[in-house]
Amino acid sequence: AMGAQAAQAARYAGERGLQIALEVDLRLARQAFRARYPDELQQELVLKMAEFPATGAAEVVFEGADSSDHMIGSLPKYECLTTRLVRVYAYVKGPDGIDPASVHDITGEGVIATAGGPRRLTVRVPPQPGRGVCVIAAHTVLSPDVFAPHFFAFQREIVRQYADVPLAGVMKDEWGFPPD
Repeated sequence: AMGAQAAQAARYAGERGLQIALEVDLRLARQAFRARYPDELQQELVLKMAEFPATGAAEVVFEGADSSDHMIGSLPKYECLTTRLVRVYAYVKGPDGIDPASVHDITGEGVIATAGGPRRLTVRVPPQPGRGVCVIAAHTVLSPDVFAPHFFAFQREIVRQYADVPLAGVMKDEWGFPPD
């Protein structure tokens, strides 16, 4: 497996006076992390202001998308796995912006969220005369959450797999949210 390949490469390089530092970034093990900790994946909150027609309810559509960056190589993209409704807030907007005292959670007040597949969500908000509305959804992405309870333990397990390999070191790229 990978450990044997790394050991063979490190020995080969060492015979030629070279050393190897192995990339052990957790994003390269996203599928294994998801298999063990499916509830600890990264999420992106998306806020959209609802536009109400002259009469009737407003409709807001969220559509998750896959993304990629230089870290994934031939691995699967940062797939949007699910999209879910988080909250819907109504508010009154005055000359100085949103009045903080007017913000009210209306998620349970006739709001209907309909999934159109795992990544598409349509949210229908009943009329809110005199108020604006902010709809918040979350896209869950095939990437470990940087604040996941098992993030560091899983990363340490990966590094420990190479403890007996004659490496010059290991490295990790900077962490960030998968690109949008």
